Amino acid sequence: MTDAHGCSASTTVTITEPTALNASAVASGTILCFGATTNVNVSATGGTAPYSGTGTFNQGAGTISYSVTDANGCTSSSSVTLTQPAKVEGVTSSTAASGCSIADGTASVVVSGGTGSYTYLWSNGQTLSTATALVAGPYSVTFTDANGCTGSATVTVSGSGGSIGTPGAISGAQGACRNTSGIVYSVSAVPERQVIHGLFLQR
Repeated sequence: MTDAHGCSASTTVTITEPTALNASAVASGTILCFGATTNVNVSATGGTAPYSGTGTFNQGAGTISYSVTDANGCTSSSSVTLTQPAKVEGVTSSTAASGCSIADGTASVVVSGGTGSYTYLWSNGQTLSTATALVAGPYSVTFTDANGCTGSATVTVSGSGGSIGTPGAISGAQGACRNTSGIVYSVSAVPERQVIHGLFLQR
């Protein structure tokens, strides 16, 4: 600085600044099952504490950007991309039982998705991918992959015959005396049946 008489003087000013604010987002684990989540830890260094936007967050599959702001309003962001296994699903099939109450039908399931090998639990307690010695009827199966992710499916085992019909109502006199003859009772008609392997089947 110089005045009107040519006298001069000088001074210096030193300006400092904080280190750059840096946000960091790191997943604490992987997503084990389709539709599940895992934790993401967001932290910050540099800038001027305290920070906002840090902490632990729950995230599903996809990409999310996390933003951190310091005490001076400076911001920094970091993103995390997470993937997930395919959904555990099963396709069922069956073979028919040969007749009503004959336990020779089967039910099978083919499972896809998930991770690793599968375990099975049928509604009748069997534990293989194919349940055997089944009578006609509906069945369900729950399957589980190596990560404990589960799915379920249902299947109906058909039969070659129907169930035994219900007899019709009996009609006739309300009472009869001992040694009385000529009293008639009748049963209402029911659909015709045939006998196969000792079982009555609906024709």
